[in-house]
Amino acid sequence: MVFLLFASVLGNTVFSQSPTLLVTIDSNDILIGGQFHLKVTTTFSPNAFSVKWLSIPDTLQHFELIASAKPDSVYTDNGVLTLSQTFTLTSFDSGKWNLPVFRINFRRLNDDADISLFTDSLPVTVSFSVADTTSTLKDIKPVYDVSVDYPIWYWIVGGLLLLLIIGLSFWAYRYWKKKPSSITPVSKLVAYDEAIYALEALGQYQLSAPDQVKIYHTKLVEIFKNYLSAIASTNHFNKATSDLLILLNTYTLDKAHLAKAATSLRCSDAVKFAKYLPATEDSIESRLIIKEIIVWLNKKTVTAGSAITKQI
Repeated sequence: MVFLLFASVLGNTVFSQSPTLLVTIDSNDILIGGQFHLKVTTTFSPNAFSVKWLSIPDTLQHFELIASAKPDSVYTDNGVLTLSQTFTLTSFDSGKWNLPVFRINFRRLNDDADISLFTDSLPVTVSFSVADTTSTLKDIKPVYDVSVDYPIWYWIVGGLLLLLIIGLSFWAYRYWKKKPSSITPVSKLVAYDEAIYALEALGQYQLSAPDQVKIYHTKLVEIFKNYLSAIASTNHFNKATSDLLILLNTYTLDKAHLAKAATSLRCSDAVKFAKYLPATEDSIESRLIIKEIIVWLNKKTVTAGSAITKQI
């Protein structure tokens, strides 16, 4: 009976000293290019075990690591150590994916025996922006027959305007034909210079006025799309934010800049479509981010063009 009691107490002591592992994420559903945080926490006795902490690579299958916080350690009164670390990740592949499994290795100090604990394979769904279905739908109204009666003066004014247009067109043709040198030359600014000039002009808007904030963010996205269309020789004005982020990813833009671009473009979408009114600092930051990315892309394309010229 005494032996059984001793074995039970010894078993509970060993079990209480065994390391534990807890893995959590703050979101299982993100938009493409969005971020989520993975937190890994382990508890063990430093007097009984030494730990070999996990290392997450920058690129995973379907996921990319953006940042790793410094490990945080907390000791309890009974000498137990709680060690935790938070990782910031993102994804540009739409679908439902599972995070890979990572191993944390513990070694007993008394007999050099190894204990391996594995993180859970947590699911994360990566999706595009969902269309707003909350708006009230209205019934289709029937077609009404409308009788149109134009007064005689409509025809008189229309005829006079037509004659005026024909006369002005003939005069302009004769005038510009005689003075070809007076034609206003087309701007020689390259796409990069035009984009930088347009971004600087946005600084004149009063970001405390809601109507000007909407115009500001609308023009900001137009400037960015116009520059991307110029360097890619493809029209990107009808592209959604997710499409622009996928395009930027093909230019091997680093993860930090790609995450900033996603934040800036989604802020402009919220202002334009959801009547969101950001803080003045956020609007200015969005413009600086777009300018920073355009400068980076310009250096990238100029370098590539110089390399091609040398090869020729």
